[in-house]
Amino acid sequence: MISSGFVSLTHCRFFVLDEADALLKQGYTDLIDRLHKQIPKITSDGRSLQMVVCSATLHAFEVKKMADRLMHFPTWVDLKGEDAVPETVHHVVCMVDPQQDTTWHNLRQHIRTDGVHARDNVQLQNPTPETLSEGVKILKGEYCISVIGLHKMDRAIIFCRTKLDCDNLEKYFKSRGGA
Repeated sequence: MISSGFVSLTHCRFFVLDEADALLKQGYTDLIDRLHKQIPKITSDGRSLQMVVCSATLHAFEVKKMADRLMHFPTWVDLKGEDAVPETVHHVVCMVDPQQDTTWHNLRQHIRTDGVHARDNVQLQNPTPETLSEGVKILKGEYCISVIGLHKMDRAIIFCRTKLDCDNLEKYFKSRGGA
């Protein structure tokens, strides 16, 4: 769509590469470079392009080589402990146990999930893996809101399993008065 002219990158402020190692292994290096060249590095309102590269193998030579080529002074955030997390980045991990915290059952009508367990017998009294998975997805919204408020975060990156889960979580945040 970009090469056809249907989508313009002139107002793009963020360039996110998820699973960067897989993209590079599958031969998308030229495409990544072409897209990066089309995005203005400074936007019309004076903001710099922000680039985020996510990878399970962050320390792979190819990923570091690409980051050095496309980014200015990249900051590496390693949640596995190989590098130190910069002082400007804070990460929070919440343990979610839908067997202990059963409030998810009351929240089901307020937060949607991706529907992967729609045909399963998801019931509070039926602690199957599917029930617990659904409970975690529902509690995630509440826990995120609590952590964001507790730590007074004005920005956060929240990872979800699917795009639909991301969209549903965003709708839930907006319904609760967040953005």
